[in-house]
Amino acid sequence: MYAVIFKATFGELDQEYEFLGPELRQIAEAEYGCIEFVAVATASEEISISYWPDLESIQAWKSDARHQAAMAKGRAKWYRGF
Repeated sequence: MYAVIFKATFGELDQEYEFLGPELRQIAEAEYGCIEFVAVATASEEISISYWPDLESIQAWKSDARHQAAMAKGRAKWYRGF
């Protein structure tokens, strides 16, 4: 099993951010084999850990077009740093 750790400082969050997170988690689990996703957030930061069966699953998820679009929005708006 592999773990991917993501830590970010929030920028400008909006309603799309609130709805997209759960949707992307469901896709990661259903289509790419994500075993578990755990996230903790404060008012200014988030840290998440996702667990995967293998490196191929991680790479496939990283390449998913929906995930790529969300990452671009994160860089442009939702996160000040990560």
